[in-house]
Amino acid sequence: MSSVVGSAARARAGALILLALCLALAGCAGTNYSRADIPAASPEFLAQPDQLFADNRDHRLGPSDLVTVAVYRAPEFSGDYRVDAAGQIMMPLIGLMEVQGMTTIELANDLRQRLAGQYYVNPDVSVALKESNSQRIVVDGAVGSPGQYPLVGRTTLMEAVARAGGVGPNSNLRRVVIFRTIDGQRMVAAFDLASIREAQADDPEVFAQDIIIVDGSQTRQALRDFFQTLPILGLFRPFFF
Repeated sequence: MSSVVGSAARARAGALILLALCLALAGCAGTNYSRADIPAASPEFLAQPDQLFADNRDHRLGPSDLVTVAVYRAPEFSGDYRVDAAGQIMMPLIGLMEVQGMTTIELANDLRQRLAGQYYVNPDVSVALKESNSQRIVVDGAVGSPGQYPLVGRTTLMEAVARAGGVGPNSNLRRVVIFRTIDGQRMVAAFDLASIREAQADDPEVFAQDIIIVDGSQTRQALRDFFQTLPILGLFRPFFF
């Protein structure tokens, strides 16, 4: 769990650092500046970056997710199970089960078949997602409640910002950036949330591991302060991987 939080924190810090550099290079001391330093989203950027989740919008299990298994009249199988780094869970009597990429319904069906073949007749099995740690997004900047949020089902940029408490009083809706990993490379694109709200632009879908930053006057000052406190070479090592 600590490795997941640490990785997310490093990614968030790296994204903030890169945004700070973009803002500094653009000379964005005022509030009305161009987005030319950050490109608009290309079709490749808007596409689902991870094929594991492309075919089904339901949450698919991954490392560090926690599921609750309930088997009627079988307390030895019922309980909470954490998906390990290899995408597996350890079930009593059954042993290791590969669950990465499964939905909770698919896992329940798999368990039902295994138990019916060895231990029970028509077992009643249910599986619920208790903690979502493998599919998360980070929403930062000029929002009400910056932080990490679980991504369950299809979520758009507007929905993600709303989940983080909405935009703050000093936010710049014309400049919202998303950092995304595509084919192992960190990419960034700018979006105009004001135009999206007015239905003048499409509301893009966000994906697991995205980092969303809403620009704002307080955000820019904090980024500049942070950027000036550390050597430039040391800043980018946690970000580029």
